[in-house]
Amino acid sequence: MDLFDKLPGDPVPIEVELDAYILPSDHGVWKVFPGRTYRFLEAVRASHHVFMDVRGLRSLPGTPFEWDKKAVISAIAGDRWDRELARAESGARPKGGAGVTKQDRKVFGFLKGLLLEAKKGDLVVLPADGYRREVLIGELLDDPGVISFVEAKDGGETSEYAGRRVKWLPSKEKREFHEKVIKSLHSSAAFHTISKSTRQEIYEVAYQNFILENLFVATFHTTKQQFTTSDNAIVSVWFNALAATYSAREGDPESSIAGKSFAELGLLRSEESQRGELSIDIASPGSVLLHSAGVFALATMALFPLMELDAATLAASPIAVKLHTVGGAGKECELVVSKAAEGIIQTLSVRRLQDACETAMRARHEATLATSARLKKPLNTPK
Repeated sequence: MDLFDKLPGDPVPIEVELDAYILPSDHGVWKVFPGRTYRFLEAVRASHHVFMDVRGLRSLPGTPFEWDKKAVISAIAGDRWDRELARAESGARPKGGAGVTKQDRKVFGFLKGLLLEAKKGDLVVLPADGYRREVLIGELLDDPGVISFVEAKDGGETSEYAGRRVKWLPSKEKREFHEKVIKSLHSSAAFHTISKSTRQEIYEVAYQNFILENLFVATFHTTKQQFTTSDNAIVSVWFNALAATYSAREGDPESSIAGKSFAELGLLRSEESQRGELSIDIASPGSVLLHSAGVFALATMALFPLMELDAATLAASPIAVKLHTVGGAGKECELVVSKAAEGIIQTLSVRRLQDACETAMRARHEATLATSARLKKPLNTPK
């Protein structure tokens, strides 16, 4: 039974689709190096597969989980030595020998991590050469051990490489990431997990709106090149008033917001803000980022398209928020976000709700504030 299955006699909920993603608590983010000198970066991008620079795996019998460890390491060592002999034909002196080396065993660890340990839904991040090229961020589409063999050119030779399917997600140039992320991408390991303390910016770029454990993040956008003081005031009042209302609904609304207009609520500081559990970054036009230790950020995102409706309809209707899931994440957060949005609406009451709707429409039209949330079943009762 769906969380929002309607029972006989229940009012029809207003459905809101959020382009937001529920991430599982064990979600992984992995750095993958696209071959020495970044030579496979374009092949990885075009093939929608991420792979390690190891040839000769096609001949191994069975699935990757059935591959014999010694046979895989032997294939890695043989591939390395074949390359050294090819270099020798050009006059270079071969490095190492034909036997298994410490580096071969290290490469085996990288290969095992990519093919067998990284989970469906995990992210892979591939750095580009230079700082003005886009970093690749992809989501793994299949379970560990499900692989494909991809053809890619290395110089004048085309070979097959064992890889995993990925869906490319939004990204940005390497120079635009914070130093902590760049440092992780520049590590010498060809494959490694990116620490949890470094991942948030990657999630913000790839998903923009997401839930990870108790962190809720929502991104709003504007197309204005420069905010006026009026734009900033309208947007600030709308977010701050909702934050104050959200705080009040958890306690005694009558003692904290009784008699106050929506505009007056916009001048209050919420309990979450005072505790550092909510941050609203509207310092630079282009995007407005909400972080909350709890549901507020996504509840606010859900409320924005609802402001198109009249206050009486909103006050009388249940809200059903729809979210995307990644990997093995459950959908329980849909109900949590829905109830939080309903709670804010009920706490505002119709009079202040009408002001909230008008303020949101001013933010949309004057400050060009927008979000990817959409009404799935819009009602025929526009403001």
